Amino acid sequence: MPVMHVLLCGGPARFPEDWRRMAIDVGQLDDRITVPFYGGFEHFERLTDEVDAAEGAGEEAVLRYQWLYRTEIAE
Repeated sequence: MPVMHVLLCGGPARFPEDWRRMAIDVGQLDDRITVPFYGGFEHFERLTDEVDAAEGAGEEAVLRYQWLYRTEIAE
């Protein structure tokens, strides 16, 4: 299945830079992405349906997601 590259923008400063870029199966794309991180979840929302092809020289096109909020895991 084809993949789309996404870029996660914003969120906690300690959120690792190498986690901010990921490839997701096109069939799995949604308006929101939730990433487990340090006992909680970071929630990101797609900014637009437009693909940003200008994200660095030689880079693949990416969809941008903006951080919304964090939720904690209930114990």
